[in-house]
Amino acid sequence: MLYLKQMPNNTFELNYLLKGDPLNYYSAVLDMRIFGHHHPYMREVKVLQNTPEFTEYNIKEMVWIFGFIPQWPDYNAKVFELNKNKHIQYTSAVKKGLDLSIDFVFSDNVNRTTGITENIKLTGNKIVSKILLETIKKSHTVLFKNLEAGLNK
Repeated sequence: MLYLKQMPNNTFELNYLLKGDPLNYYSAVLDMRIFGHHHPYMREVKVLQNTPEFTEYNIKEMVWIFGFIPQWPDYNAKVFELNKNKHIQYTSAVKKGLDLSIDFVFSDNVNRTTGITENIKLTGNKIVSKILLETIKKSHTVLFKNLEAGLNK
């Protein structure tokens, strides 16, 4: 189940209520290789460095903008574990002048369900940000459906 809350200034919040153990979802979001395996656009995810503060990944995607313009984003992202089993943050300079930050906050629910709040913020060119935010909204809706199906086999 997905809930969308539109926010000002190139930001929005997505809320998911998913079947399954919160720790399984947490592990999948913390490791971008697992995250990328379920993501509809990510084609390759490699670990660049692992430090006590963060893990940095290189991500290669294939995206269709407006359904007919192909794009092949290639960027690095850092993943921070801000509060173990509760809060993960992704940061990335998606392209020059366009910075992305995604916070994933996890909550336990009854009957083996998981609540995840995803706060997404982009800074940079407003037109490009708007297009990218729409792309993220669509892809993450599919991503979390894929995760739910894959983790609850």
